[in-house]
Amino acid sequence: LTEAKGVEELQELQEEQEVQEEEQEVQEEEQEVQEEQEVQEEEQEVQEEEEEQEVQEEVGVESRSLCPSGWTKYGSRCLMFVRGPSTWIEAERYCVHFGANLASVHNSQEYHFLQELVRKPYQWVPRHLDRRL
Repeated sequence: LTEAKGVEELQELQEEQEVQEEEQEVQEEEQEVQEEQEVQEEEQEVQEEEEEQEVQEEVGVESRSLCPSGWTKYGSRCLMFVRGPSTWIEAERYCVHFGANLASVHNSQEYHFLQELVRKPYQWVPRHLDRRL
C-alpha cells in the first residue's frame, strides 16, 4: 500500500513538473512573440521616419522647369496652394479657371507631402494641375 502511494506521489510530481515545463515554454514563446512585435514596431517607426524625411526633402525640391512658376512638382503632378478660405465649390471653380482641379490624397506619402506644404506660411487651399510628365 505504501509502495503504491509512493508511486502515485512520484507520478503526481512528474505531472506537476511537466505542467511547469509546459507553462515555462508558453511563457518563453510569449516573450519571443512580444520581442518580435517590439522589433517590428521599431522597424516600422524607423521606416516612417525615413519616409517623413523623404517627404521633407521632396518638399524642399521644386522643379520650375517642369511646372509653371509658383507651382510645386510632386511626382507627375504640379501642385499650388492658394491662401484664403472658400467653399469647396468656389475652390474647385478657381482651380478649373487655371486648368486644374482640387488636389486629392491617394496615400499616406501624398498626405504627408501636402501637410508639409500647408505648413509653409501664407498657403491654404491645394490646387492640382494634372500634367502627366
